Amino acid sequence: MARPIPSSSGLHPDDYLESLVTIVGSIDAEIVVLTCVHTDGCVGDNEVLAKPGGDKTEIPPELMFGFAQSQGAAALMVASKSSGPIECMHERDIRFTDRLRAHGEEIGLPLYEHVVIEDDKFRLMSDSMGWASDPIEEF
Repeated sequence: MARPIPSSSGLHPDDYLESLVTIVGSIDAEIVVLTCVHTDGCVGDNEVLAKPGGDKTEIPPELMFGFAQSQGAAALMVASKSSGPIECMHERDIRFTDRLRAHGEEIGLPLYEHVVIEDDKFRLMSDSMGWASDPIEEF
């Protein structure tokens, strides 16, 4: 199930984190928020994918990146529920992030960031896994 949420044009991804935490942290379901990042460094259109009773790792990366491709995005930022307490790294989140990064590299549309959220807290997987979250050269 996918539904668009309003565009946040003019905001840099770091400025958009609070909104992502509010959206993802307040919903009691497995959701993934896809956010387009444009060459000017601003976030664009968003889409929410819900996997009620499911697992975010079952969502095909082609579907997630297909949204960003259809919007002409330069990169994709993904936000999802943490697989457990946010204070710990979880293998499922690491595998999901690795899969997203690999698919983005394969199709030439980089993963800007994977934000993992629990309630009102978040973790930037780029920081936790040691990779740069600013793959867009034009910034």
